[in-house]
Amino acid sequence: MDHESSIELTATQIKRLVMDQYRGHLFGNLKLRPPAFTGHTGVGKTAIIHQAAEQLTKELTEESGDKKNKGPVWDEIRKRVADNNFKVTCHTANLTVLEAPDFQGKPANDLENGKTIYGRPNIFPDHDEFAIFFLDEANRAPADIRNGMLQLIQQNRVNEHKLGPYTMTAMAMNPSYTENGVTYETEEFDNALNTRLFHANFKFDLKELISYLDSKYPNHSVVQWIRNMDKFVDHKGK
Repeated sequence: MDHESSIELTATQIKRLVMDQYRGHLFGNLKLRPPAFTGHTGVGKTAIIHQAAEQLTKELTEESGDKKNKGPVWDEIRKRVADNNFKVTCHTANLTVLEAPDFQGKPANDLENGKTIYGRPNIFPDHDEFAIFFLDEANRAPADIRNGMLQLIQQNRVNEHKLGPYTMTAMAMNPSYTENGVTYETEEFDNALNTRLFHANFKFDLKELISYLDSKYPNHSVVQWIRNMDKFVDHKGK
């Protein structure tokens, strides 16, 4: 989805954006628009969110030792660090394979109280969990799930199931346009959903990719080939 108000960011910049947004969610007492970024398949959208969660775990663990950081959230982080139990997790929900009850909860009759109740979806993070709730393939979701996404963003809940105070929502999408013969089956978000998201488009950066691969696979022959034959590297998903 190439939203008219979106900006272009590299993988490193998107990771930093997600981390900053999460910090704002925890400590800023602000209602921030959830980050939603668009990129071709295979560019590493899911990996970016997992890396952000891992880096947040390291940084917040280190910063918890600074007594200048005060407040109930820092107290909770310190308690879990002391118990060796602090971690920011990434809960990924691939919306292409979900049906409405998977996201909104399975309805059931509460005969005693005469109302309909919904079971808590398994894809939701635990209420007291430090987590990024990552909605992958968001613009491939059917309409009933997109309606649930709107409620999630507006009210931080779906039906009666509220996300915990330490959980932030983020999402990723494929482009809604055709480029170099590549087309994705996507659904357009309506204005109510679009305007409540912080849109960013994935910008490929070869130098950044090579730097990352060098750190993961030092002196690997494939990395050397990419460095020397960069004009053959395809970053448009074709």
